[in-house]
Amino acid sequence: MKAWVSIALVSAVCLVGAEGFGLWGMGMGFGRPGMTSMSITSTGSRMVRTYKKKTNKGGGSAWSHEDMNEAIIAIENKTMSVRRAAMHFKVPKSTLLLKSRGWKGRQPTLNSKSGGQKITLPASEEEKLAKLMKTMSKWGFGLSKQELLNVVQEYVQKNNIPNHFRNGRPGTDWFKSFCSRHHLTLKKPELVEGSRARQSCDPFIIYDFFDQLNSIIEELNLQNKPESIYNCDESGFKSDPTTTKVVTVKGASAKRVTGGNARKTTTVLACVNANGDKMPPMILHKGKRIWDNMMGDTAFPGTSYAVSDNGWMTETVFTTWFKNQFLDYIKIKPALLIYDGHLSHISMELIQAAIEAEVTILKLPPHTSHILQPLDVSVFKGVKSKWDSLLAEWTKQNYGRQLPKNEFANILGKVWDSVNPDVIKKGFEKSGIFPINRLRLDQKNFDPDKLARFQNSIRVAGPCEAGTGSSTPGTPPPPRPSDIERKSITEGSMSSSIGSSSTISPSSSFESLLLKTVTPRNEAPAKKRRRVDNAEIITKDSYLQMLKDQETRNRKDAEVKVERKLKLQEERTESAKRKEKIKPAVKKVEKKKPAKIKPIQMSTRTSKRKKNHEKRCKRNKVTTLTPTDPRGVDPSQARFSREIDNICCGTTRRWRNQVINFPTENRICRCNPLRAGSSLYRWACTAAPATTTQATTTTVPTTTTVATTTTVPTTVFVEPTTQPSTTTTVRVVFP
Repeated sequence: MKAWVSIALVSAVCLVGAEGFGLWGMGMGFGRPGMTSMSITSTGSRMVRTYKKKTNKGGGSAWSHEDMNEAIIAIENKTMSVRRAAMHFKVPKSTLLLKSRGWKGRQPTLNSKSGGQKITLPASEEEKLAKLMKTMSKWGFGLSKQELLNVVQEYVQKNNIPNHFRNGRPGTDWFKSFCSRHHLTLKKPELVEGSRARQSCDPFIIYDFFDQLNSIIEELNLQNKPESIYNCDESGFKSDPTTTKVVTVKGASAKRVTGGNARKTTTVLACVNANGDKMPPMILHKGKRIWDNMMGDTAFPGTSYAVSDNGWMTETVFTTWFKNQFLDYIKIKPALLIYDGHLSHISMELIQAAIEAEVTILKLPPHTSHILQPLDVSVFKGVKSKWDSLLAEWTKQNYGRQLPKNEFANILGKVWDSVNPDVIKKGFEKSGIFPINRLRLDQKNFDPDKLARFQNSIRVAGPCEAGTGSSTPGTPPPPRPSDIERKSITEGSMSSSIGSSSTISPSSSFESLLLKTVTPRNEAPAKKRRRVDNAEIITKDSYLQMLKDQETRNRKDAEVKVERKLKLQEERTESAKRKEKIKPAVKKVEKKKPAKIKPIQMSTRTSKRKKNHEKRCKRNKVTTLTPTDPRGVDPSQARFSREIDNICCGTTRRWRNQVINFPTENRICRCNPLRAGSSLYRWACTAAPATTTQATTTTVPTTTTVATTTTVPTTVFVEPTTQPSTTTTVRVVFP
């Protein structure tokens, strides 16, 4: 019987299989489809960063807090039971029962509607910080991620706010959550010059440009002639791709082999009109002459080529392009040409040619081309992106080669041909040039103080006189960064958003902490120069007359400088002549140079023996007496014993065992070996014995004594005889 029961149990398990085991394992946390236990798979209790909710528990699409509140009200009013209210309002019965009995559960926070971990900073303070970050980014003083975390850390520490940050500093998770809650992100900022930022936020300058543009369009009757409104500008194109990204291994650096160093750029002049038409470009190379290899076979039809010393636009090149290409291209006259006020774009020859051809030229205000020039607004960005991608393809097909000039023209032709006319039209529309619309530029980008003064000037002077530019000279200097921040921080809209909902009274505010990052140093004010900030019509007779007067003044200044230089040169010549007359005629006596003493030629064997001897003398610390010795002493001419004491006797055997007597000092010097058995000899001076002196004095002849009294002999050599005798032979040597 027991055996049959065991078989039945085994069969049941086999029939149920994995499904039965899954039903049993639900209570233990095993076997659920798509379910993993946190205690098994998780490495800690920290929630994953990319967590996605898998159920609708706690709100969401299943039920809302409004339905739950209505269900609770129905239960409190005893109009419905718990079960009926849960079915009617479609809320969980168990949750409704708990809430009806006073259970609050997790309260909604700023993170989500259904609750979650509470944020560290109060909601009002976070909202204030987010608005400050947006304001600073708007004025060009945005903070990086690390700077923002530093500000929050300092704020939390100074105000003693309890937090769950590690070491009191927020991390990456808090930063990402903060950005997602307030619609913020990290972006690489575009570098804008300070002068460009000040000019573009001045409504007096911007609206004055639109007033002049409107007057020109009405005067030339171009309201419905977009094909007669042109814009031209130059841009540099690199010879190596720099922006196109490639697919590579994560964590590894990507490389691209090129033929150059990605620094060489070539200037290209482009011109378009408001109708979406594009003129053939002009390619400007660095050089002296134009060669055939600069011209591409598949370049854009009508492409022109030019050269300059440094590869940049010059007055001559631009004037030649205007007279030979632009005037030949335009068909409908009169026409309007808009460009920036670069020095190469203004010359008397160009203005006279434009006046004769009925072309009006409007010069943009300085540092405003990024918002008022159609080519910069919408065209060049797409052109550069297309250029870089085609250039990357060319470098892969031509490994390690530099881009030839004819291939440059071919690739540029493909890029320029692919420009969509709608993109060109959009550039004129976004800049507000055609159709003319001064409100196209957002007023939020203007300085609030200058905008308020401009609006006041409209109300006082009227709409016709407000934009004439008369208020521009009186415009105060642009605000400093700290003034901008203080002004933007104290705006009423921001202070009203803070309100009384703040739960803390901080001792150190976000405003004071952020002002530290933008407060400028105390520097000496720079000298101001006069500048022209407004747009100008350079084809007017007044502007042409101004250029003529300026050229006349420059010519006169140059002539005055030349005259001053010549006069100064004449004065210097006259002063030099006067000095020559006053100066006494004294002939310089040239010193005769001493004759060079030729060294004595020695045989090879003698010179080698002498060198070896000198080495041995130095090794034994004995002074070597040579003809080039600075003392110039020779043993035969020595007057005192100290002159030859401890000096080598020479390389030859001339002085070996010889004795030199110095009667005045009563000393003798003998050429003896350095040590017993040594072949190195040196002079050793000692006191002379009495017998030697007596013999020397007794054997000197009378004639010798007379000679000695008249001319004192310098040295006396005593030569010992080989055979012993009672007398000593004396030989006297005179110099």
